[in-house]
Amino acid sequence: MARNRIICITIVLTILIAAGMLCGQDPRIRPLLPQKPVTITGEVSVILGGDGLPVVSPWFQIQRGSKPLSKLVVTLNGHKLRETMPGQYAGIRITDITPRPGLRLTFGIESAAKPLTATGFPKTSILRGTVTIGSIAAITSPASKSRLDLKGLGKALIINWTGGTPAFQASLLKTTAGSPLELFSRSGLPARSCAVPTSLLAAGNTYSAGVHYTMGAFTFLSGKESPAIVISSDSSVILRCSVFSDFAVN
Repeated sequence: MARNRIICITIVLTILIAAGMLCGQDPRIRPLLPQKPVTITGEVSVILGGDGLPVVSPWFQIQRGSKPLSKLVVTLNGHKLRETMPGQYAGIRITDITPRPGLRLTFGIESAAKPLTATGFPKTSILRGTVTIGSIAAITSPASKSRLDLKGLGKALIINWTGGTPAFQASLLKTTAGSPLELFSRSGLPARSCAVPTSLLAAGNTYSAGVHYTMGAFTFLSGKESPAIVISSDSSVILRCSVFSDFAVN
């Protein structure tokens, strides 16, 4: 009698264990499925305004498949970025980093001190990327803080600059009263000069001439620091540079 009872209990337990395996209710015996790669995209902008004060502005988007990865700790040279939207991290104006040729910029991505399941990041994993700042352009004309005579300019305002890495983009912004308004933009410039029609200018206004270009791409560092994370081949973080020269027209 007792033996039959033991046999019945054994059969019931076997059925329950099998059911748990089929339903995936036992994490100890559930098969481990490979995680989708993490895609990291974004850019870091080195901006030198007409006032001569440099600003570094980073922006990152981090996701696995179509799912944004939130509540991560994202830093650039030790400066923690803010999550502005799910999976998007930015630092609008970092003035503590003084950009110069040869300076290395490094970003880090890791789980928070108390990781949440939603992050999708193992506790010990860290992703990093690095790039070295190259040549920084400088606008030679129009000179910053200069005042130009519209009648003396002729048909074109010539923007000239030194340094930087082609191909370049040149732009002209109207800065009089309020938010800057882009009046002119030309990209793919191989030389360090661009002519802007003076028909876009008006006496009594202030303007900003800009030069923009790509310095390079961050190299992703992985392996020992992030053995559980696979970086998607679609990942790309670009380093850009923009320099401006402010001037007025009489």
